[in-house]
Amino acid sequence: PNDYYVISVGDIIGAYLPGMTYNIFNEKGVETQGNTPLGVLVTEGITATLHENGIDVWVVAQKAESADYYAFLLTCDGFDPPVISSVGRPVSGNKARGGLAFSHDGEKLASCFPGSGVTQATIYDFDKKTGKLSGKDDIAPHNKIVGPYDVIFSKDNSKLYITSGGFGLQEIDIATKTYKSNIVTGPSNSNHTIEIGRDGNYYLN
Repeated sequence: PNDYYVISVGDIIGAYLPGMTYNIFNEKGVETQGNTPLGVLVTEGITATLHENGIDVWVVAQKAESADYYAFLLTCDGFDPPVISSVGRPVSGNKARGGLAFSHDGEKLASCFPGSGVTQATIYDFDKKTGKLSGKDDIAPHNKIVGPYDVIFSKDNSKLYITSGGFGLQEIDIATKTYKSNIVTGPSNSNHTIEIGRDGNYYLN
């Protein structure tokens, strides 16, 4: 309870280096462990959710240029070896600029990465006990979403909200696979990250 982990990923400009890493800080903000690699080069998307036990935390990223998703379980003793699920679409270069997000109950993982002639938004089932991904569901038409940058589930887990560099904030209804672009006014030609605050509002940087 007194250790705070800051987990980061590399940038494609630097050939994904230094990969997935973490630092540890105490409750006073003093660093107690310097930058430590987890041993895998990954895309720019990263997300986390609670283990089924409600205490430990799954941290998930996709290995660069690979179909493998790495799920690291963070416990009170540190990180366990990763659980690997080979279910993704390999992405590299600029196509590795994308986002991952867990549903708010941790049972689904959304993956959004750009690419030509491919489905750019996919949802997987996630087993919170084992860390395995399965049940790939491509929910967007080919080439319909251009340049996804970040993604988040709506508050009720019924929709995905996706940011991009050209279509503003986009929305996909998961059940019907209905797609909408520019659902809010504002800049549409810049990449943004998106999160939901404790107040229930959506925030884009």
